[in-house]
Amino acid sequence: MWDACHVPLNAWVMRSWHRKKDLLEPMVLVTTDQRLTGPWIVRHYEERPEIEHEYEPRKSGGWPRKKLRATRDSAIVFYLATVVVSSSLSHLFGNTQAGIRFADKTRQALAFEQLRSRRTHVMAYAGGSFAIFETLSFAHFLLQLPAVAQERLRHWLDQHLHTVQQRE
Repeated sequence: MWDACHVPLNAWVMRSWHRKKDLLEPMVLVTTDQRLTGPWIVRHYEERPEIEHEYEPRKSGGWPRKKLRATRDSAIVFYLATVVVSSSLSHLFGNTQAGIRFADKTRQALAFEQLRSRRTHVMAYAGGSFAIFETLSFAHFLLQLPAVAQERLRHWLDQHLHTVQQRE
């Protein structure tokens, strides 16, 4: 019971193993939203660092000016315009059918999700078109190509990998 709180609470109790103490340690997550399930409360709690990281610049009075190293007005305006446009496009995409799974997720949350899943993606460009593949799906696609196409790709890679390695 929380005597100082005068509204109904919804709580979820979790226990996790504390390695240093060598015992199970409880943690209680509490919300006033009665509709939320325990797993949702936990997921929301896990996203809090990303949420705080995303909103910190807004709470502290805007973008950190000390990180802008450019001194020319045109470079600063370009940077700010790029940030605003990319943020707007991200929100716009989140409202489409294709982008619904990205809606309400911060850039950091998506990056952490990718790290947790260990899934990476490849962008392929050919003949004026591009596609984005999950890396393993792309490898599977390449392995399904006819032997002649695989040999042409191997020859192309042999030529271009050498050039890339010289630049590095």
